[in-house]
Amino acid sequence: MGSLGVREKRPEPILMRTRPRLVSESFEHPANGIAGVIRSYDFTIARGYIAPDGVNKSVLLINGQFPGPTIEANWGDTFSITVHNQITEPVEGTALHWHGLLQRATPWFDGVPAVQQCPIAPGKSLTYTFKADLFGSSWYHSHYSAQYAGGLFGAMIVHGPHENVFYDTDLGPVLLNDWYHEEYFDLVEEVMTNKPPPRADNNLINGKMDYDCSLIPAGGPACTPNAGISKFNFRSGKTHRLRLINAGSDAMLRFSIDNHTMTVIAQDFVPVVPFETKVVTLGVRHPDASDSPVLIKS
Repeated sequence: MGSLGVREKRPEPILMRTRPRLVSESFEHPANGIAGVIRSYDFTIARGYIAPDGVNKSVLLINGQFPGPTIEANWGDTFSITVHNQITEPVEGTALHWHGLLQRATPWFDGVPAVQQCPIAPGKSLTYTFKADLFGSSWYHSHYSAQYAGGLFGAMIVHGPHENVFYDTDLGPVLLNDWYHEEYFDLVEEVMTNKPPPRADNNLINGKMDYDCSLIPAGGPACTPNAGISKFNFRSGKTHRLRLINAGSDAMLRFSIDNHTMTVIAQDFVPVVPFETKVVTLGVRHPDASDSPVLIKS
């Protein structure tokens, strides 16, 4: 991706968002018996229509939002997330997976239907309760059918110690994903045949991107040109943290910012020895790194 184009200004979070503190100053390892607090969220999943790149299509939304709400906690806190399945026309089950968390004590809340849980039935609800026992940047997504190709995902941040890695501003999650104008039902059918895998129509940054409407065939979906891109505010001479997340359905993504070098500080909840790079490659599935916080000085 070329020039970084961010979404609307988010409300001030209740958690650490500027210079990170050392573990000795404010954070205790959860194994030391520190209970933390409960971070509660309430999700209603339903169908809706959006045009994130100008092309109108049916999607799945959480509380009417795409991407879904960002969930946040401090290391050692407990997430309590109630999910209401209001998917209709057609009705469908659902389940949410919390990407990268190991769920050592609560495997039944890992969110993989037919493995750790039954799908949440239409019209029913389930409260996921689990410990934020790792810290860093990640995401959550549906693990039912191909629902997250239809928009059912969002960012997850667990704040914690960062071992002398300092920055001036945390710009929050940067969700990168491939985007298909086809319905996810159709994508599943294509994947299950001997045809080549479906090709994405676009890539989104925090749920936004432009699309060339002249590429829409006659009789195709409505398309609005210049739908708009995500925009981020950088201050000259300051160091900014970007929480890069590949929320794509299939593609490996390569992220770069014109005329800038990035410093990678972690991958998939694992701090790494910082290193500089012009391009960050983000996979989707483990063991590839799907989440990689970087620092950049503008």
